[in-house]
Amino acid sequence: MTVFSCNGLSLSFGVDEILRGVSFSLNEGDKLGIVGVNGAGKSSLFKLITGEYEATEGSVFISKDKSIGMLSQNANLDGEDEEQSILAFMYKAHPEIFALEDEIQRLTRNATQISDIDKAQKNAAALTEATEKFASIGGFEYKTRCEALLVRTGFARDTHKQQIKTLSGGQRTRLALARILYSEPDILLLDEPTNHLDIDTLTWLEGYLCSYKKTLMIISHDRYFLDKITNKTLRVERKGAKLYPGNYSKSTQLYEAEREYNEKQYKIQQAEIARIKAHIEQQRQFGRERNFVTIRSREKALARMKLVEKPQSEEKDIRLSFKNAPEGASEVLRARNLSMAFGENHLFKDVNFLIKRGERAFIVGPNGTGKSTLMKLIMKRLKPIEGSVEEGANIKISYYDQENQGLCESCSVIDELWNAYPRMTETEVRNHLALFLFVGEDVYKSVSSLSGGERARLTLCKLMLSDSNLLVLDEPTNHLDIGSREVLEEAINEYNGTVLAVSHDRYFIDKLATRLLELIPVKDGGGIISYPLSVDGGYDEYRDLRVKQKQQAEDQHSAAISQSKQSYHAAKEEQSKQRKAMRQKERNEKRAQELEAMIEELQTRLFGEAATDYVLAAELQEQIDKAEEELLCIYEALEE
Repeated sequence: MTVFSCNGLSLSFGVDEILRGVSFSLNEGDKLGIVGVNGAGKSSLFKLITGEYEATEGSVFISKDKSIGMLSQNANLDGEDEEQSILAFMYKAHPEIFALEDEIQRLTRNATQISDIDKAQKNAAALTEATEKFASIGGFEYKTRCEALLVRTGFARDTHKQQIKTLSGGQRTRLALARILYSEPDILLLDEPTNHLDIDTLTWLEGYLCSYKKTLMIISHDRYFLDKITNKTLRVERKGAKLYPGNYSKSTQLYEAEREYNEKQYKIQQAEIARIKAHIEQQRQFGRERNFVTIRSREKALARMKLVEKPQSEEKDIRLSFKNAPEGASEVLRARNLSMAFGENHLFKDVNFLIKRGERAFIVGPNGTGKSTLMKLIMKRLKPIEGSVEEGANIKISYYDQENQGLCESCSVIDELWNAYPRMTETEVRNHLALFLFVGEDVYKSVSSLSGGERARLTLCKLMLSDSNLLVLDEPTNHLDIGSREVLEEAINEYNGTVLAVSHDRYFIDKLATRLLELIPVKDGGGIISYPLSVDGGYDEYRDLRVKQKQQAEDQHSAAISQSKQSYHAAKEEQSKQRKAMRQKERNEKRAQELEAMIEELQTRLFGEAATDYVLAAELQEQIDKAEEELLCIYEALEE
C-alpha cells in the first residue's frame, strides 16, 4: 500500500534552481536511503516533504491519518524551554499521554468528592475510559521507555536531570534523535542521524531501525549504516533524483551498470549516425539523380531516429593523493601509562600502545572516553596528568583536527593554503585548490564563511601537501560526502606512511584498518585493548573478536561466580548441619531429663502401690524398660 509519493517536485529560490521534477513513491514499511553529494538538495527535499518549504512545482501525497516526523541535521531544539531537564523534554514527545495523565488525576480526585450517585457513575465511567486509552497508547511504560532511549543514545542516567541549556550541539542532536524515535511517527525522516554517535550506539540504532515497522527515509553518507537498514535508494544528482531497488551497495551496482549501458548505447548510435552522414556526403559527391534519392532516404532515417541522450559526466569528486612518506623509525609512536583528566572528570588511564611503521591503527570507543583528547596529547596540544607519548626517530606528523581549528578564520581560502606553503606560485596554489573543488571565485571565500564540508576539503588539501610519515586523523570523514570519502580511502590505502586515526565510520574502518585500539572507559577499568586484524578482516572481524572476548570474560566471570557459589553453598550446608545437630542435642538433653524423671516416678509406684498388685507391677516394669531403652539410645547419641 502506497503511503507516500511526490510527483514532479521542483524547488527554486529566485533564479537558483535546487530540485527539478523529483518523483517517487514508497509503500508502508519501506526503508529509503537518500544519497548524493553535499549541496545536491537532499535536506531541501525533506523540507518540501514536511511543508517547511513550498514547492515551485509538483505535489506531495501522504496517506490519510499517517503522521510524519523529521530529525534535522544538527538539530538545535529552537523554541524549547532551555531550563527544562533532558527527561522532561523526552516526556513531551507524546502530549496526548500528558493530557490523559492529567485527566486521570482530575477524575480520581473527583471520585472522592462527588456524593451524587449519577455523577459518581459518570465519573467512574470516564475514569475507566481514560485509563484504558492511557494504557493502549503506552502511558504506563512511557517513563521507562524515555529513560531507556536516553541511555541508548548516550545519556547516562545521572545526566537525565541536566538542563537542556547545558548541552553541546552534538548532545542536542542526540536528544532530538531520542525523542523522535520515541514518538514513532508513521513516516520517519532522519537527516544524518549517525552524526555524533559512537559505534556501540550506531549498532543499537541500526537494530532499532531494522525492526521499525513503519516507513523510513534516511539521508546519510554512512554507507555501512545504509547497507544494513535500507531496501530502496534515491540518488539525488544534477537537481534530479532516481529511485533504485536495494541498499546503497546494490543501488550503486545498478547505477553503474545503467550508466555503462547508456554510454555504450550512445556510442553505438553516434557511430551509426556518423556512418549515415558519411554515406550521405559520399552520395552528394556523385551528384546523380539516383544518389539524391538515396540521400533523401538516409536523411529521413536520421530524422526518424530516436536519439539516445548523451550521458552527463559524473559529478566531480575531490582528487587526493599523499606524497611518498620519508622513512622513519620502525617504532613510530609509543604511549606509556597515559592518563588524562579535567578536574574530577577522568577520561582514561593506564593507556599503553605501540604503533609500528606502515600500520593503519584506528582508535574506537564510546563517546566521552577521550579519543580526541588522546590525539591532542599525541600532538602535544595538551599535557597528560600521568604518562608520556614518545615519537620514534625522524617521525614527522601531520594532523587532521575534526573541528578544523587549524584554519585561520580571517583568511581567504587561497591565503590559507599559500600561507602554509609560501614557496608555491599562485598558479600552483590554485591548481591544488581546484583538486578540492575550489575553483574560480571560490578561492577568495573567507574561511569563516565555509560550510563544514568545505572546511574539511581545505584541511585535507593542506594535509595532502605535507611531507609527513605519520598521519594523525581525528574523524576525517565527518562532513564529507560519499564520493569524497571514497577518494580519501583510496589515497590512504596508497599512502606508504603510518596512519593513526579516530573514526566512527565503519565502512572507512573496514576498508583501511590493520589494527583497532579500543579505549576503555575509566568506570570499566580503563586502559586500551588492541585487536589486530587480518588482511580481509576490517570492522566485522573486530566486532566478532570483541564479542568473543566479551563472551570469554563472561564465561570466566560465570565460572568464578559458580565456584564461589559452590563454596558458599557448601559452607551454608555445613552451618545448617551444625545448627541441626545443636538443636537435636538440645532436644535429646531435654528428653533425657524427662525420661529420668519418668523412670524415677515409675519406680516409686512400683515399690509402693504396686507392691502387692502383680498386674500393675508388670505394666509399670514394662514402661520402665521402654523408658530405660530410649534413655540409653539418647546417652549414646550425646556421646558422639
